[in-house]
Amino acid sequence: MPAPVAHETGIGNGTNVASFTLSLTTTQTDYILVLAIYNEHTGTAAATVSSVTSAGMTWALRRRSNSSTTGGLELWWAHGAAALSGYIITVNMAGAYDDACACVVVVSGCSPSTPFDANAGLPARLSAPTATWTPSFTAINTSSANDLLLFLIGTVSGAYTIVASGFSLLVSTGNPGGAWTANNTIAGQTVGALQVNATYTWGGALTNGFGTASCGEAIFDALTGAAPPSTAQARVMVMA
Repeated sequence: MPAPVAHETGIGNGTNVASFTLSLTTTQTDYILVLAIYNEHTGTAAATVSSVTSAGMTWALRRRSNSSTTGGLELWWAHGAAALSGYIITVNMAGAYDDACACVVVVSGCSPSTPFDANAGLPARLSAPTATWTPSFTAINTSSANDLLLFLIGTVSGAYTIVASGFSLLVSTGNPGGAWTANNTIAGQTVGALQVNATYTWGGALTNGFGTASCGEAIFDALTGAAPPSTAQARVMVMA
């Protein structure tokens, strides 16, 4: 079975509002939507996402990473069946924040109900311990050979578009609308072999250019390819 394939993307921003939206258009059918949301607060812990809503889809939280002083990164997903045009996704926030931004990627070739690699170590998360930090995931293992690896980061400044070696930038956005700036990136890499005790390091340092508080977050995950439908046909034998 082949690895999943990333297609169209969408972005959206919110600045201390209860909810904000992003728009998506895709020609794909039977796909997974992968949504990354990053928000920061200049003085206290970042807010969380209370829910994600869109017509005809059910969204689930896959992973939240918010142990840095002022930042929070979340990975949400949904299965979609039909092509979309100007499709609106709403991100609902719980609590006050400064800036937020969201990135979504359309991914085909996954199981609609179990799209993620089943390895117990995934999804992995990291939070910045200091104001300058380069995310590095170690001991990453996968249970499926044909995966689309995902490296998500959120930060207020720094090298948020300089992705890890071997990865491609799928989508990135920034929101400078508040006192600070929220930046959000999804990078991907297609692999055809099991990952065993692998290390993946972001391509540059994420920083807090507005102060000394830690604010960076990172999530690592993998989508796995779905087995193709069986082409075997039933045979009927007639005995004379």
